[in-house]
Amino acid sequence: MPDIDDEEAEVIKYGLELIIGEVPKILLLFIIAIVLKIGWLVIFAYFTMLPYKIVAGGFHLKTNIGCTIGTLSIYYGNVLISKYITWTQIYTKYIVILIAFVFSMIMVSLYAPADTVNLPILTKKEKKNKKRFILHICNSIINRFNSN
Repeated sequence: MPDIDDEEAEVIKYGLELIIGEVPKILLLFIIAIVLKIGWLVIFAYFTMLPYKIVAGGFHLKTNIGCTIGTLSIYYGNVLISKYITWTQIYTKYIVILIAFVFSMIMVSLYAPADTVNLPILTKKEKKNKKRFILHICNSIINRFNSN
């Protein structure tokens, strides 16, 4: 086995922390969803929001329990709202979608990418480039839907 320097050890440690933090959270998310009989809806919501979360960098809370509660709230909230709230007038649905999209873009522009201890953003230029990339992805998605 090759010798591991301090930098490689930090990368390995960070990877293990991610696995230890994320796997139980995802398992809990899906187990509770199955018990509540909303498993397929949560799976759909999870994979629908996954690209957004990857590009935006997620929202970072200070503790693992806070992160777990926040994650469960976001996914179950989306699923339960979409399951139990129906819009009788079609324009109301699109207005709500537009408001949610604008709110999401504001939150992404203010808080993403997150500058954390584990994932520091060293320069303002890096943060600016990441924001441009996020906005480019969102613009591409909007244009894709407009072209159909």
